[in-house]
Amino acid sequence: MTANEQNSRFSAGNAAAIQAGADQSQVVNGRRAAIPVAGRWITTQGTSSRSIAGTRMGQLRVQPDHCYRMSQVPRPTARQVITDTTRPELIAALRRYGYVL
Repeated sequence: MTANEQNSRFSAGNAAAIQAGADQSQVVNGRRAAIPVAGRWITTQGTSSRSIAGTRMGQLRVQPDHCYRMSQVPRPTARQVITDTTRPELIAALRRYGYVL
């Protein structure tokens, strides 16, 4: 898929995360439950104790309306993580929030 096709299908920020090494399914599914909080977009998708992001982020607690423990750490969407400046910082942030498997 060309860069223009990725930008049109995923948005520029999400396409940049995929090009940096993020898993495509994590990026796409992360958009599913995205909500704006204090000017940033966060997602609750993939933050349970059974997910990669939930176990990496930690601070798991039982939520009243969920069957599994959920991470209390806000998970930014992939396009929010892209704002990190250097490539090693970007990869570390994508890994910490479960976008890089």
